[in-house]
Amino acid sequence: MRISRDPSVPGELRRYRAVLGSQLLDLQLRVERAWAEAEDGGEGGGDEARRLALKRVADVEEAYIALGPLRSPNGVEPLISGKWLMDQVTLFLFLRF
Repeated sequence: MRISRDPSVPGELRRYRAVLGSQLLDLQLRVERAWAEAEDGGEGGGDEARRLALKRVADVEEAYIALGPLRSPNGVEPLISGKWLMDQVTLFLFLRF
């Protein structure tokens, strides 16, 4: 699959984790590890290709662990509330029609 981010770019890893969320990211890494374990490398390069693919997944996992937990500027509070969002949508629809 190779859709994980580059482990050497922490900002890219943070943005990717923030967009996916921790649960989906964990699932994606498990899938990528399974693909890496099944890597055959084509034309006889199976063991080396598998080793490199597994190392890449391990590097990405270690880089995510090194980032630490996600933090919000508001602590544990969401940036906006559901009520505020619905008020904005209602106001937009009201003004539009």
